[in-house]
Amino acid sequence: MLRIIIVAMVVALAAPVVAGAAKCEERRKRRFGAVEFSVMETRDGRCWYLAGPVSRPSMFYRDYLFDDKGFILVFSSYGFGDENTTAGGREYHVFPRSHEVGATAGADGVRFTLANGASALYSARTAMWEDVRGVAIDEKPDVRIGDEGGWELRPRSGVVLDFGFRLGGGPSADRKGRATFVGADGETCSVSNAEVVEWSPDDDPSLKFADDAALESYLRARCPGISWR
Repeated sequence: MLRIIIVAMVVALAAPVVAGAAKCEERRKRRFGAVEFSVMETRDGRCWYLAGPVSRPSMFYRDYLFDDKGFILVFSSYGFGDENTTAGGREYHVFPRSHEVGATAGADGVRFTLANGASALYSARTAMWEDVRGVAIDEKPDVRIGDEGGWELRPRSGVVLDFGFRLGGGPSADRKGRATFVGADGETCSVSNAEVVEWSPDDDPSLKFADDAALESYLRARCPGISWR
């Protein structure tokens, strides 16, 4: 249940503009070797690409959600028990949103294309990330409590917005939380969630920036050390 709650809390962060978004073609969950993959369309017309391992020993595992507007959620389960202490999420956005987001599944696994044109293969053999192009992924092979999600995404070009990890809920839903912009040369800029997120009366978060141009202007003023391109 908490997995659903965390997803619901954070998917509103998807920004309203992305170049070349494809029509969402729903696909029921299928297995490709060691991984599971499905595609679903939300009621507001958003497309979700969901992947995770088939094997989930003792309920220690990571699931991954990519939406068609550049948002990424890494959901971590840390065993049985109170879901507020055994599950959490780490959130990312990649910029610029210049490419069509999508996923292609086959015998090798599922290759995801991100909004900035980068891609990575979720391997059917290992249920880990391989053949990563255009971004850097640091993945901890074992899922352990305290691993901060165990999956770090960094850009080779453009910018990644990392909301960090939060146990028991979505990081962007934390009004007192902080996020970090990361540039391609490793430069960082820490900001409060309140600077980049606004919340609905129901506490649903959304990015304040109408499009990439607005975000670029914000970074030039707030984080001049971050290289946009």
